[in-house]
Amino acid sequence: MTPEDGIKERKITFWDKNGKININHPYYFQIQGQLHIAKRKYCYFFVWTFKGVKIEKISKEENFWLTKIEQKLKEFYFDCMLPELVDSVKKYYTDSELLQILEDSDFDDFDCVGGCADRGDLSDYEDDDVTTQAVNDLPSDSDEENPIDVPTGNADNKKVIIDWKLFFPAYGECKTKTFSRLLEKDPFFHCKAIADNISRNRFLVILRPLHFSKNPRPGEPKPEDRLYKIKPVITFFNQRMAEIYYPCQQLSLDESMVLWRGRLSFRQYIKNKNHKYGIKLYMMTTPTGLIQKIAVYTGMLDEIGGRGHAQKVVLHLMENKLNVGHHLYMDNYYNSFDLAKTLLDQGTHCTGTLRLDRKNVPIDVKNAKLVKGNTISRYAAGIMIGKWRDKKDVSYISTEFGNNMIEIETRRKEKVNKPLPILQYNKYMSGVDRQDQMLSYYSAERKTIRWPKKLFMHFIEAMLVNAHHLFNKYSGSKMTLYDFRINVVKSLIPRITEDIPAAVTQGHKLVKRDLGDGKKQVSRKRCHSVLRRESVLKRVMNVLHAQVLQAST
Repeated sequence: MTPEDGIKERKITFWDKNGKININHPYYFQIQGQLHIAKRKYCYFFVWTFKGVKIEKISKEENFWLTKIEQKLKEFYFDCMLPELVDSVKKYYTDSELLQILEDSDFDDFDCVGGCADRGDLSDYEDDDVTTQAVNDLPSDSDEENPIDVPTGNADNKKVIIDWKLFFPAYGECKTKTFSRLLEKDPFFHCKAIADNISRNRFLVILRPLHFSKNPRPGEPKPEDRLYKIKPVITFFNQRMAEIYYPCQQLSLDESMVLWRGRLSFRQYIKNKNHKYGIKLYMMTTPTGLIQKIAVYTGMLDEIGGRGHAQKVVLHLMENKLNVGHHLYMDNYYNSFDLAKTLLDQGTHCTGTLRLDRKNVPIDVKNAKLVKGNTISRYAAGIMIGKWRDKKDVSYISTEFGNNMIEIETRRKEKVNKPLPILQYNKYMSGVDRQDQMLSYYSAERKTIRWPKKLFMHFIEAMLVNAHHLFNKYSGSKMTLYDFRINVVKSLIPRITEDIPAAVTQGHKLVKRDLGDGKKQVSRKRCHSVLRRESVLKRVMNVLHAQVLQAST
């Protein structure tokens, strides 16, 4: 965080005009989330500053919040608050114990001012349990009609785990028509960094049986959950994001698509998406595009499907984040009067566009004929429903903002009035679209006949984009997504030392000389020791000769 960012944050005071806690303060939700949602008595934060690392302890006691919290928050200005690394429910940690935890943790580069490790923050997502589960769930001979050679022993499992990390660079970063081309010895396609560490056959052995749960044995009933093959990956992603990062006040909720045109019982169609056919994902993100939670829609039989589907999706994604004071932005697919009231009763505001055919929409708002620039609104139970005429009618709902008109300047330097809820909606609603944009730049998804593999790689891509976002936010340095991906790939591939040819020395080649009689003799240098003795003897003789000449005169 730069000093300029700190100056901007300092303008937001912790106390509002009425003497109450200002929920718009950027650190309020991080602290409240640890104390109330996690139900902890204390929360510890490792705070990175330009001078080094310091530890801040924040109490849940009311007296602490009334007397000391404002001073504590002032100390966080120009700092960068990080997710906590310890569970403060179990015990009270001393400063020395916390420093030891910091030294033992993955965050080992806080003392550098220029930035953190080159490999990025993907280590927050690395989990040996998931890797081991993927390896242990490799099918045995009885699981496949056409059995393949897959190692099953403990020693072989360790080898598979090592090769597993080499699988991702081969799958994602190097683009070829087929995977096998990448690992062939043809110099036109050959990628030395990967091919020298994993063979083509080894790569295909890992790719073919790739899955994350046991298949049912013959005679066993098939699991009712349609996502049982990929469920561990989804659970891991959502749990890890909840552990390492707590979001700010504003959250956005929208759907995304993973392209799939094959036969699938829960394939969906959304006409305004780039990938119109595929697997629908419901995402809750921050305004900057950081994914907090993902839900995969599998049809009406899903726990979030059926009657009241939109409300079920919202409450499922907002689980453990209600009664805190978050502000949720959604489009007209989700918003309704009943949902807004449900969220408001649980301490959560919502704002977004609204369909006029929803229940409990006022008749005069629905039937109002407006000219351009005019607006109409009605209030009930703390909820505002309004309609504004721009190029066409725009209806909206909000539980936090009134129907105030704000004057803004357009890109053409024209001044126009717009409703405050619409301005806030346009400002904070682009989280999922930004995530889709980042995922489209360097996609590692390939055409496959099995949808769990494609969905799995989509989650890996989402982890990379999230890790890149957190790296730029907390490391003190900026890195493009492409450079970040390359650094992560290099960290997964063992260091390779190229064979450097020995330097050619400039030697002296002896040639034969002609002695004049038709014979040639090899020219050789004089012996060094003999030449030195002759040189000394010559100097002595010169001295004696000079003395003889002097005596004769």
